[in-house]
Amino acid sequence: MASIQPPVGGLNWRKPPIELDPREALHLENVLPRPSSGELRHGYKEFAINLGNPVMTLMSYRATSHPDDKLFAATASGEVFDVTPGGDTFEAMTTIGSDGILSSINSTTQDKSYLCVVSPAGGYWTYEPTEGWTKQDLTGDGADKSFSAYSSGKTASG
Repeated sequence: MASIQPPVGGLNWRKPPIELDPREALHLENVLPRPSSGELRHGYKEFAINLGNPVMTLMSYRATSHPDDKLFAATASGEVFDVTPGGDTFEAMTTIGSDGILSSINSTTQDKSYLCVVSPAGGYWTYEPTEGWTKQDLTGDGADKSFSAYSSGKTASG
């Protein structure tokens, strides 16, 4: 009987299968990598169903008052749903792009919090509870550019 090491290195989709480290996996289903073993997931509970298409992106909105936090799901058709309460009946809030693959980041000003979202096919959007989903028009030197991801970082001045 052969012994196979558990995939403690987790998923690796960057390399072809022939180049994977023995501790890496291309696919893990119901297995969570741990430092010295693979732990079996103890099942799941459906939270938001009947969205019409597979969910491609989950985005969390962090409000200035945490009871107002939201969870949004973008489906393969680009439709965005508020799935915060869970359940099986939802109406699309907006459509961003056509594939549901979005990049998002939360940004807070002195008095408001925004969920900023970009999509190569859908452009730049923001969500704020009183304003809802708003497509932002870019101006200036970057107006003819498209975005595919956000990056956050800290800058230091000295």
